[in-house]
Amino acid sequence: MLLVLLTTACGNKKKTSTPIGLQPVKSVSELNDSTFFGDVWAMKFANNRLYLADNSPQVLQLGPDLGLLGRINKTGKGPGEFTSVLDMSIINDSLYLYDRSQAKILVYDLNNNFIREIGLPETSGFNMVVNNRHQIFLSTPNRKDLITKLSPDGQEIMAFGNKTVSKDSRHFRRNSRFLFIHNDQLIAIAKSEPVLETYSLEGQFIRKTKINPPEIEDLIARVKKENEGSSLGLSHIFFAATIYKDSIYLMEAKRTKENASTYDTKFTYLFKYKLQPDGNVIRDRTFKLFRSDLDQLLYGLQLAVVEDHTLVVYDLMGKNLLVYKDKRL
Repeated sequence: MLLVLLTTACGNKKKTSTPIGLQPVKSVSELNDSTFFGDVWAMKFANNRLYLADNSPQVLQLGPDLGLLGRINKTGKGPGEFTSVLDMSIINDSLYLYDRSQAKILVYDLNNNFIREIGLPETSGFNMVVNNRHQIFLSTPNRKDLITKLSPDGQEIMAFGNKTVSKDSRHFRRNSRFLFIHNDQLIAIAKSEPVLETYSLEGQFIRKTKINPPEIEDLIARVKKENEGSSLGLSHIFFAATIYKDSIYLMEAKRTKENASTYDTKFTYLFKYKLQPDGNVIRDRTFKLFRSDLDQLLYGLQLAVVEDHTLVVYDLMGKNLLVYKDKRL
């Protein structure tokens, strides 16, 4: 208990510093063969490739220069086909695509060859991660437990996790988490709560850390108020998260001003945290991500960190990929 309290206190410690403003070094709205992409729902980096899943639906493989290397666009309901890809996970030489609407996971090799299909018990999941034993961890906010562990063939092994609200709450999606595997532990980051949790891969709770960036205290308070109210809508604090080496990157959820249709800022906040060897989480830096035209709104929706902490952001407002390079990233 003392360890958990100390960890929570350290993770919640405010580090006062001036946010670092960044402008993109590159913007991409179409690929090298004039291929366009739609709204990006998932973005992951692995094996020196950036994977994009959009609402076409299709999955694109991009090289380090964001040039097109391959594409999977098998739309449908048959074997190897999907109607949407809500999340992806890449482990060794396998690409896992989660089609929530059809309650299945499709497995491809890195040459885009279909390997197999995994049927799931229900369409209850959101985010997904796969470990090196090809076991699947699925964020299941509307079930009794918020994380479900599945075998490589989709059979439930166990369910676990500390819920934010009851599964019967109209705001059950407050239990939704971004999921990552780091140093043989499962890291779960809440989307609508300023909380990071760590579990063993066997489902044992290890620690809980508060993540309260001081720059968005007003947003966190507003989200809490709205999510505890009578509205059926769900408010988010973070739209995207990723882990690169020992760094956690969190991107704020853009929100209009309360009772208005305009946004508080033209930029999107990015928060960087460091994972310590003892598992503690320390706040590092805060960034303001701008478009090249500073007067235009940047609505960051998805992010990935590629080699040397280079950041790639999907800007929903501009419908393009923005690349940021800075030694402070």
